[in-house]
Amino acid sequence: MPLLLDLVNWSNFDHVGTRGHPSAQTEPTDPHQSSFLSQLKIKVAGVTEEIEQRGASDKAQIARAAGLVMALFVVSRALGLLREMVISHQFGTGGDLDAYLAAFRLPDILFQIVAGGALASAFIPTFATYWAKGSEKGAWRLASAIINLVLVLTTALAILAALLAPWLVRTVVAPGFDPPRQVLTAELMRMMLITPAIFGVSGVIMGILNARRHFLLPALAPILYNLGIIAGAVILAPTMGVRGLAVGVVAGALGHLLVQVPGLVHYGMQYTPILGLRDAGVHEVGRLMLPRMVGLAAVQVNFLVNTILASGLVAGSLAALNYAWLLMLLPQGVFAQAVATAAFPTFSAQAAKGQRTALRSTLAATLRAVLYLAVPAAVGLIVLRVPLVQLVFERGAFTATSTHPVSGRKKGYRFCDVIPRSLNESLGGSGAGLRRAESSVGLPQIQLCRSRRGLN
Repeated sequence: MPLLLDLVNWSNFDHVGTRGHPSAQTEPTDPHQSSFLSQLKIKVAGVTEEIEQRGASDKAQIARAAGLVMALFVVSRALGLLREMVISHQFGTGGDLDAYLAAFRLPDILFQIVAGGALASAFIPTFATYWAKGSEKGAWRLASAIINLVLVLTTALAILAALLAPWLVRTVVAPGFDPPRQVLTAELMRMMLITPAIFGVSGVIMGILNARRHFLLPALAPILYNLGIIAGAVILAPTMGVRGLAVGVVAGALGHLLVQVPGLVHYGMQYTPILGLRDAGVHEVGRLMLPRMVGLAAVQVNFLVNTILASGLVAGSLAALNYAWLLMLLPQGVFAQAVATAAFPTFSAQAAKGQRTALRSTLAATLRAVLYLAVPAAVGLIVLRVPLVQLVFERGAFTATSTHPVSGRKKGYRFCDVIPRSLNESLGGSGAGLRRAESSVGLPQIQLCRSRRGLN
């Protein structure tokens, strides 16, 4: 069987799909991040189960297919870093970039709470259960209802937010900005408020494809998103300024959605224009996602407070805070997510077999391994923060004057966040392995801040 066909036709394996990591959704999707860790964990766990069930002749083929999908995620992370380097080259730490980052806050909140990781962790197992029981019609009815509900809710909230954008910016999002930046922030916010609806539908489609063991198109989606933003920064920003970057965001979001549509066509989705408010499946999705929504809301409050406080500082402070945050994510993406991803299938298998003692032992070993790497990484970031900022960002509009606010001593505290965030990846994986959506509610209490603004 050809490698790409094996990727496209993983729908041949019709057992219940693995539930996604419940902390995932604070990761697609994003101003600039798709659910990288959750989708990768779904893929790793899915491939592990397939290898156990398939014959020896197919094991190498599946492993190569999994390797291709993981390679696409590596490409996505590389493009995410390139995206931030291009943005820093064009805008440095100027006030316009502050307005762009602040404008992202409300659309991101709408997506995260209504259609983010909470929905993914609740929808995938419910949809897969319908399919495993042979109720293909019921599965497509559920998918149609969730897509329609997400589209209606996000569109209604986006329209309301667009109408109130100037007031929201002045009083809630960026009260410390001067009037011209507040006007620009409101304009950019209105431009990007279309993205919660796009990402909401795209996220449900991604859940459908993952539940059907189709991973190629969901892996390509964040690549298209990053390319859209890069194109906006390179092609449009020189003439349109930061508005060109906002256009790139919308174009990237559309690419994120459209690249996955062929997958629905391949599986013959039976779309129904219903809301399904009385359907048991819709009620089950709502019941499972409610605890996660509480956790996500708490996290979003953290980011909103950061934005409000930074808006009262000198121009460029929000941009500098963002760059420091992205540098902190570098080592986490290199080792913490790798360790958590590798451990996730083991957590799932041990939890499924009721091996709680073994699960505790595996978790303890994983946490020790993460600490051995996270503590030196945090120290290294603090000590080498200046040359690191110079290497990654200092070019174009990002000058030595921009390097200082990003790498200054007062920013060093952010690099300590590597430790709790890295531990959180492992704890989140063990919670997902226990198959409890509710296990994610307490996660915000052990992390300083959780963002969808990452390098994916």
